[in-house]
Amino acid sequence: ASVAGPASASVPATEGTIGFHSLASSNVPGEVGVAIYEPPGYDAARAEAYPFLLFLHGGNGSEKDLLFFKGVFDREIASGRVPPLVIATPSGRRSLYMDFRDGRERWERYILSDVLPFVRRSAHVDASRERTFIGGVSMGGLGSLRIAFKHPEPFAGVIALEPAIEAALEWKGVGPGTRFWRPEPALYPMFGEPVDPDYWAANNPATIASAAPE
Repeated sequence: ASVAGPASASVPATEGTIGFHSLASSNVPGEVGVAIYEPPGYDAARAEAYPFLLFLHGGNGSEKDLLFFKGVFDREIASGRVPPLVIATPSGRRSLYMDFRDGRERWERYILSDVLPFVRRSAHVDASRERTFIGGVSMGGLGSLRIAFKHPEPFAGVIALEPAIEAALEWKGVGPGTRFWRPEPALYPMFGEPVDPDYWAANNPATIASAAPE
């Protein structure tokens, strides 16, 4: 399925389209939805491939959240403030985009090993690091920072909007006042029960950044 705006041979396209796909993977259970936005005037045959933004949705969201941002992308591209680019949003369910500690679900690996290649097969996007970006909002901001900090090789930049990051560098510093909106039991599938503090730190964007060499 797709969402498209009107276009004709004489009037430049001012709206992009969104196609919805299903992607099965051994890394995560069941088929997972992936939405791909193609910009106004998208041309799969043009010589220069499009830049690519992997945009991760927030908690309780899905790949359909890309629809909420479509009008903004259309306007910014049509105005020339943003170059035409392809944007993909995979469903991440309530995973925090984590590879679960027990290995049952591997959402980080799914993003890198399944979603990136799938979009590169499905759309005319540039596969170079210089024109590949990742970002997200809330849970997606958390996931995009973690993935970019742990795996900087595929991405030229990362964008995090209101990232849902705990205000601590160690698990022992995460008190009830900083996780009232995400109860500790909600973290057990990802980090173990009780939460494994070392695994938590290894996947906390602020801790990863603080340990990076200057």
